[in-house]
Amino acid sequence: IESMLLVVLAAGMALRLAWLGAGLVSLARLRRSSVPLDPRPTAVERAAELAGADADFRVSPRVARPVTFGFLRPVVLVPPGFASFDPSQQAGVAAHELLHVARRDWVRTLADEVILSVMWFHPALWWVVDQNRLSTEQVVDKEVVRLTGARKPYLEALLKLAAAGRGPVLQPASAFLTHGHLARRVALLVQE
Repeated sequence: IESMLLVVLAAGMALRLAWLGAGLVSLARLRRSSVPLDPRPTAVERAAELAGADADFRVSPRVARPVTFGFLRPVVLVPPGFASFDPSQQAGVAAHELLHVARRDWVRTLADEVILSVMWFHPALWWVVDQNRLSTEQVVDKEVVRLTGARKPYLEALLKLAAAGRGPVLQPASAFLTHGHLARRVALLVQE
Protein backbone atom coordinates (compact mmCIF):
# COMPACT_ATOMS: atom_id res chain seq x y z
CA ILE A 1 0.00 0.00 0.00
CA GLU A 2 2.94 2.35 0.67
CA SER A 3 4.27 1.85 -2.84
CA MET A 4 0.80 2.55 -4.24
CA LEU A 5 0.64 5.78 -2.23
CA LEU A 6 4.05 6.84 -3.54
CA VAL A 7 2.92 6.14 -7.11
CA VAL A 8 -0.20 8.30 -6.61
CA LEU A 9 1.86 11.13 -5.07
CA ALA A 10 4.45 10.97 -7.86
CA ALA A 11 1.79 10.82 -10.56
CA GLY A 12 -0.03 13.83 -9.10
CA MET A 13 3.22 15.77 -8.94
CA ALA A 14 4.13 14.83 -12.51
CA LEU A 15 0.69 15.83 -13.81
CA ARG A 16 0.76 19.13 -11.95
CA LEU A 17 4.29 19.94 -13.20
CA ALA A 18 3.24 19.03 -16.75
CA TRP A 19 0.23 21.36 -16.41
CA LEU A 20 2.56 24.10 -15.14
CA GLY A 21 4.86 23.57 -18.14
CA ALA A 22 1.88 23.71 -20.50
CA GLY A 23 0.87 26.97 -18.80
CA LEU A 24 4.27 28.51 -19.47
CA VAL A 25 4.03 27.46 -23.13
CA SER A 26 0.52 28.95 -23.25
CA LEU A 27 1.81 32.26 -21.88
CA ALA A 28 4.52 32.34 -24.54
CA ARG A 29 1.84 31.82 -27.20
CA LEU A 30 -0.28 34.61 -25.70
CA ARG A 31 2.72 36.92 -25.85
CA ARG A 32 3.43 36.03 -29.50
CA SER A 33 -0.20 36.38 -30.58
CA SER A 34 -0.67 39.75 -28.88
CA VAL A 35 0.02 43.11 -30.50
CA PRO A 36 1.84 46.10 -29.02
CA LEU A 37 -0.30 48.70 -27.26
CA ASP A 38 0.31 51.36 -29.87
CA PRO A 39 0.24 54.21 -29.35
CA ARG A 40 1.29 53.73 -25.77
CA PRO A 41 -0.94 56.00 -23.66
CA THR A 42 0.62 58.82 -21.68
CA ALA A 43 -1.09 57.31 -18.61
CA VAL A 44 1.03 54.16 -18.99
CA GLU A 45 4.20 56.28 -19.21
CA ARG A 46 3.13 58.11 -16.05
CA ALA A 47 2.48 54.79 -14.30
CA ALA A 48 5.95 53.55 -15.26
CA GLU A 49 7.48 56.63 -13.64
CA LEU A 50 5.37 56.21 -10.49
CA ALA A 51 6.09 52.48 -10.16
CA GLY A 52 9.78 52.78 -10.98
CA ALA A 53 9.50 49.88 -13.44
CA ASP A 54 8.46 49.25 -17.01
CA ALA A 55 7.28 46.39 -19.20
CA ASP A 56 6.15 45.72 -22.73
CA PHE A 57 2.41 46.52 -22.86
CA ARG A 58 0.54 44.36 -25.36
CA VAL A 59 -3.12 43.85 -26.29
CA SER A 60 -4.63 40.38 -26.39
CA PRO A 61 -8.28 39.57 -27.06
CA ARG A 62 -7.68 36.30 -25.19
CA VAL A 63 -7.38 37.96 -21.76
CA ALA A 64 -10.31 39.41 -19.84
CA ARG A 65 -8.11 41.25 -17.34
CA PRO A 66 -4.55 42.58 -17.37
CA VAL A 67 -1.90 40.02 -16.56
CA THR A 68 1.82 40.45 -16.00
CA PHE A 69 4.47 37.80 -16.48
CA GLY A 70 8.12 37.40 -17.34
CA PHE A 71 11.28 38.13 -15.47
CA LEU A 72 13.96 39.30 -17.92
CA ARG A 73 11.49 40.77 -20.41
CA PRO A 74 8.28 41.41 -18.46
CA VAL A 75 5.10 41.85 -20.42
CA VAL A 76 1.70 43.20 -19.46
CA LEU A 77 -1.17 41.84 -21.52
CA VAL A 78 -4.27 44.01 -21.48
CA PRO A 79 -7.71 43.32 -22.97
CA PRO A 80 -8.74 45.34 -26.04
CA GLY A 81 -11.08 47.48 -23.90
CA PHE A 82 -8.12 48.93 -21.99
CA ALA A 83 -7.66 51.61 -24.67
CA SER A 84 -11.16 52.95 -23.92
CA PHE A 85 -10.49 53.39 -20.18
CA ASP A 86 -10.24 56.91 -18.83
CA PRO A 87 -6.56 57.99 -18.55
CA SER A 88 -6.71 57.99 -14.74
CA GLN A 89 -8.08 54.44 -14.85
CA GLN A 90 -5.37 53.40 -17.30
CA ALA A 91 -2.75 54.88 -14.99
CA GLY A 92 -4.09 52.96 -12.00
CA VAL A 93 -4.25 49.63 -13.82
CA ALA A 94 -0.83 50.12 -15.41
CA ALA A 95 0.68 51.16 -12.06
CA HIS A 96 -0.78 48.02 -10.46
CA GLU A 97 0.79 45.75 -13.06
CA LEU A 98 4.10 47.62 -13.05
CA LEU A 99 4.31 47.40 -9.27
CA HIS A 100 4.15 43.63 -9.71
CA VAL A 101 7.10 43.98 -12.10
CA ALA A 102 9.03 46.16 -9.64
CA ARG A 103 8.35 43.73 -6.79
CA ARG A 104 9.36 40.73 -8.93
CA ASP A 105 6.08 39.02 -8.05
CA TRP A 106 6.41 36.81 -11.13
CA VAL A 107 9.27 34.92 -9.46
CA ARG A 108 7.15 34.32 -6.36
CA THR A 109 4.22 33.20 -8.50
CA LEU A 110 6.40 30.64 -10.25
CA ALA A 111 7.79 29.45 -6.92
CA ASP A 112 4.26 29.13 -5.52
CA GLU A 113 3.22 27.04 -8.51
CA VAL A 114 6.23 24.73 -8.19
CA ILE A 115 5.56 24.27 -4.47
CA LEU A 116 1.88 23.55 -5.17
CA SER A 117 2.93 21.05 -7.81
CA VAL A 118 5.15 19.17 -5.38
CA MET A 119 2.71 19.39 -2.45
CA TRP A 120 -0.49 19.18 -4.53
CA PHE A 121 -2.18 16.96 -1.97
CA HIS A 122 -1.94 19.43 0.94
CA PRO A 123 -5.14 21.58 1.17
CA ALA A 124 -3.73 23.90 3.84
CA LEU A 125 -0.89 24.85 1.52
CA TRP A 126 -3.36 25.75 -1.24
CA TRP A 127 -5.20 27.99 1.24
CA VAL A 128 -1.95 29.66 2.41
CA VAL A 129 -0.86 30.38 -1.16
CA ASP A 130 -4.30 31.79 -1.97
CA GLN A 131 -4.21 34.06 1.10
CA ASN A 132 -0.68 35.16 0.24
CA ARG A 133 -1.82 36.08 -3.28
CA LEU A 134 -4.76 38.05 -1.88
CA SER A 135 -2.44 39.91 0.50
CA THR A 136 -0.06 40.70 -2.34
CA GLU A 137 -2.89 42.13 -4.44
CA GLN A 138 -4.16 44.20 -1.51
CA VAL A 139 -0.69 45.62 -0.79
CA VAL A 140 -0.26 46.53 -4.45
CA ASP A 141 -3.76 48.09 -4.56
CA LYS A 142 -2.95 50.24 -1.55
CA GLU A 143 0.35 51.33 -3.13
CA VAL A 144 -1.41 52.23 -6.40
CA VAL A 145 -3.81 54.50 -4.54
CA ARG A 146 -0.91 56.08 -2.63
CA LEU A 147 1.15 56.67 -5.79
CA THR A 148 -1.65 57.92 -8.03
CA GLY A 149 -3.70 59.69 -5.37
CA ALA A 150 -6.78 58.54 -7.29
CA ARG A 151 -8.82 55.97 -5.37
CA LYS A 152 -12.14 56.45 -7.20
CA PRO A 153 -10.83 56.02 -10.79
CA TYR A 154 -8.84 52.96 -9.68
CA LEU A 155 -11.93 51.43 -8.06
CA GLU A 156 -13.93 52.16 -11.22
CA ALA A 157 -11.26 50.43 -13.30
CA LEU A 158 -11.33 47.37 -11.01
CA LEU A 159 -15.12 47.23 -11.32
CA LYS A 160 -14.90 47.44 -15.12
CA LEU A 161 -12.40 44.59 -15.11
CA ALA A 162 -14.59 42.54 -12.77
CA ALA A 163 -17.58 43.09 -15.07
CA ALA A 164 -15.55 41.72 -17.98
CA GLY A 165 -15.98 38.29 -16.45
CA ARG A 166 -13.47 35.53 -16.16
CA GLY A 167 -11.51 33.99 -18.96
CA PRO A 168 -11.52 30.25 -19.51
CA VAL A 169 -10.76 28.65 -16.15
CA LEU A 170 -9.57 25.26 -17.33
CA GLN A 171 -6.61 26.19 -19.48
CA PRO A 172 -2.92 25.59 -18.86
CA ALA A 173 -2.18 29.26 -18.23
CA SER A 174 -5.06 29.68 -15.75
CA ALA A 175 -2.73 29.64 -12.75
CA PHE A 176 -1.02 32.69 -14.18
CA LEU A 177 -3.98 34.49 -15.73
CA THR A 178 -6.38 34.60 -12.81
CA HIS A 179 -6.15 37.63 -10.61
CA GLY A 180 -9.09 36.64 -8.45
CA HIS A 181 -10.16 38.22 -5.21
CA LEU A 182 -11.54 41.32 -6.94
CA ALA A 183 -14.59 41.50 -4.68
CA ARG A 184 -12.48 41.41 -1.50
CA ARG A 185 -9.95 43.86 -2.95
CA VAL A 186 -12.68 46.35 -3.89
CA ALA A 187 -14.29 45.98 -0.45
CA LEU A 188 -10.99 46.77 1.28
CA LEU A 189 -10.38 49.83 -0.92
CA VAL A 190 -13.91 51.09 -0.22
CA GLN A 191 -13.41 50.65 3.54
CA GLU A 192 -10.23 52.70 3.44
